[in-house]
Amino acid sequence: MGYMVDKMRNMSFRQYSFEKKLRDIEAEMSGRNRSFLPEITDVNGVVSEERIDSFIAANVDRIEEYGTANNMWRENGFRSVTSEHMPDVLREYLSDFMYLAIKVILTEDYLGDEELVELPVSTFEQIYMMAEELGSGEMRYDDVFTEFYCGGVQRANLLAYCDSLYELLSGEKIKSLITDEMLDRANKLYEKDVERINGSYQEIEDLPEEIREEMEDWSESVTGEEMPELIGICDVQNPDVFCTKYRRFREIYFSDELPQDIDLANVVKRMLNIYLCSINASSYGFEDAFSDSYIYMKRAQRMVSYAAKKHAEGGADD
Repeated sequence: MGYMVDKMRNMSFRQYSFEKKLRDIEAEMSGRNRSFLPEITDVNGVVSEERIDSFIAANVDRIEEYGTANNMWRENGFRSVTSEHMPDVLREYLSDFMYLAIKVILTEDYLGDEELVELPVSTFEQIYMMAEELGSGEMRYDDVFTEFYCGGVQRANLLAYCDSLYELLSGEKIKSLITDEMLDRANKLYEKDVERINGSYQEIEDLPEEIREEMEDWSESVTGEEMPELIGICDVQNPDVFCTKYRRFREIYFSDELPQDIDLANVVKRMLNIYLCSINASSYGFEDAFSDSYIYMKRAQRMVSYAAKKHAEGGADD
């Protein structure tokens, strides 16, 4: 039994490593491994709010043009869209997402994440990763659940970083942004798994013991005094703008203004790829570069196939 467990553990690690390498190659092809800092800094290398706004607008304008021409909005859940433009709520959501993601990526804490140390500083790929890490459907309310009962999102996603920044910049607890409807939907996520007390949860003390212990352990590991050190340094030039955008982003994210089946990560990925092509920073935009890269990938595929057959015939033991 122990041998098989180790074998499966090795298999999982190798699969993860292989898939990560494939992703790295695609990011190289698309140009998303490129830093976006030159797009948002002035001639002195200083981050500029005006350039951030221009950068975001350019990205959103390009995906709107592409999406409208290719019926992208109806494919992402906007069944009733008949206009020639991106739905206003999606434009606002994408713009706020980009702004918040950029601000978070510029924090010292995010750049120190062990998963990101191999990447150049502040890349387009990191923006895409931020979109991937967000929940969808009813699972969005898992984050509300942990925000309310232990004071913060447990997953390292955009909300987790923005919650901390929002509390520091606004002086308000993130609980103040949680409505009764949001909390009710969060509680219902666990309705089938745990016995609810008196029909609803009001505080962490009301939670079933197995969940309460986990929440308390996590909460104790992050004290208020440690929070500024955990989130690192973020040069938020306009705190009011950040807080306003985050409040609105949450309003849209935790509502039904966006279709439940929208694939935000795919929209963001397509948006970034189109922008990179437009500034000649993507191999997808050059026939010769794409053709050469595609040939190299086919060669690599043949070598992988050869290696698999060779070791299968040899009866590799692990």
